[in-house]
Amino acid sequence: MIKKRILVVDDEEDIIKLIKNVLERANYTVLYEYGSETALQRVTAHPPDLIILDLNLPGIGGMELCRIIKNTPATRHIPILMLSMKSAMEDKIAGLKFGADDYMTKPFHSGELLARVEAILRRSKKTEEHEPVVTDGKITVDLDSRIVQIKGKKIELRPKEFDLLVLLMKQKGRVLNRVYIMESILGREYFGNYRVIDAHVKNLRKQMGSESVRIKTIKDIGYLFE
Repeated sequence: MIKKRILVVDDEEDIIKLIKNVLERANYTVLYEYGSETALQRVTAHPPDLIILDLNLPGIGGMELCRIIKNTPATRHIPILMLSMKSAMEDKIAGLKFGADDYMTKPFHSGELLARVEAILRRSKKTEEHEPVVTDGKITVDLDSRIVQIKGKKIELRPKEFDLLVLLMKQKGRVLNRVYIMESILGREYFGNYRVIDAHVKNLRKQMGSESVRIKTIKDIGYLFE
């Protein structure tokens, strides 16, 4: 199963460590940035499943970053949980008006954090259009039964290779770097061991036969599905 990727944007290292510990124990992949500019670059390049965003960031503030993300077509679907030391109702209302999906005041209990994250992701899943089948030309993938057919013929894939194919197909035409692929299908416990990704790609190509040419290697970066 592909792990949900959560991006934490906060300039307080202790807060980031706390959130990482809580969410990684719950089997989420946690990424983090200390500033708005680098966070925006990451969100644009590889959109996460959820953003936990501090209101009081240096440079571009949390409110403005939230507004930018929610007003950009490619990222507006990403749910945002806003954090702040401010508990005033006006600040909560402002955050929600700028597009935040929920608002939590610091300090917070780890149980509350996890409960809010899971609730947001549940709501997000319900609002997504159900897509039981992914198809592209001669390749058909049934997400419910996890059956893959190429030219009408069923092929056998290992779980991680199935997840890899779905990831590539859903982002057709986009170069995916090895770090992103690793975080999405393996988790950070494999971080740095990029040969694992290359091995999964090699095995996937073997099973795909003539359609394997659609997975392109982008030298020193990663892979692209055409």
